[in-house]
This record gives sequence, C-alpha cells and structure tokens, in this order.
Amino acid sequence: MDYLALPFPRGETQSDAGNVTPTTTHLSELEGRRFKVKDTEHGTGLDVTLLCVRNVSGGDITVANDFCQFLTTTEGWGQKVNRFGTGCTAGDQGCALDDAYKITTIPENDLFYVVDCGPVKVRNDSGGSNGRAAHDALAIDTNGRIKQAVAAAGEAVVGTQDEANTVASAECLMFARRLENQQTEA
Repeated sequence: MDYLALPFPRGETQSDAGNVTPTTTHLSELEGRRFKVKDTEHGTGLDVTLLCVRNVSGGDITVANDFCQFLTTTEGWGQKVNRFGTGCTAGDQGCALDDAYKITTIPENDLFYVVDCGPVKVRNDSGGSNGRAAHDALAIDTNGRIKQAVAAAGEAVVGTQDEANTVASAECLMFARRLENQQTEA
C-alpha cells in the first residue's frame, strides 16, 4: 500500500524532523512503508514512491547520490539498510537514496527515504566513459553507483536510464524500479 502523507519531510531524516535521538525501535512501524509524492527535484511531473528505511549500517551514512542495500532477513528486507555506497554487492538489488537530501549525514538507527520507484539521480561509476543509451537497463557496482555497462545476465535491474550519459562520475537521471520488480537480466 502506498501512503500519501509523509511522516517527516522529504529531504530530512526522522530525527531531523522529530528532534529525537534515533533508536533501533523508535517508530519501527514506518520501516518499509511506501509514500507517494510528486517529483519536485527534476520537474518531470511524475510520481515518486519513497520507501521509509532505517540505517542499521553500524554508523552514520555520508549522504551521496548512491545506492543502498538491505539486510537479507525477512524482518530487514526493504526496511533496514546495512550497506550504502562502498560495500554494496555488485549486481544485487537495491534502492537509490532520495536525491532531495541536502544534509551531510544520516545518523545510525535513523529513518530516511530511498526511491523505490520514479525519477532519481544517481552517480555513475567513476572508472571511465560508459556510453549507455537512454532506456538501458542499469545495475549497481561495488561502490553503490551505476555500473559502467548495462546490466548483464544474472544482475538485478534497479532501473532504466532516462537520458544518454557518457560522462564518467557524472550523475545519471534514472527511473527506479520497485524493489520487488528488480528481476535479473536473462
């Protein structure tokens, strides 16, 4: 089910909005809930589905336009982020951090938003020119960025490229796929 009213403003964490010290259980009923909002970052007029998740990575997350990945337990999948940026498993499923964040860190145990579906900017791998075309299938690399090449056989497709982008390290506007729809390439 998608909810319409955000429990805390987009671009903020729950502790920013609620002025509380986050714990592992505070507002746990929000973990994994989806909230539908209009795209205010890219002017597309499309809906963006935000997924409310908890940072259980073992420390603060440094905010960047990268992907995160989840605990693989039943209780953690799609709810608890244990890997962000460097340390991601290449080709695995994940979600991009909501690019409305302008803060620098997300505290451990805090609630925040990732983009489950809709337009979002994510950094490309910094290894060189990637030459992908619009609508190419995208996968995650080990740095939590978009792989240089299109998604290969056996890799989860986290979204499709919105525009042609051949500049390494630049951000790429992509259309994120819902977490449960990130099937692997054949």
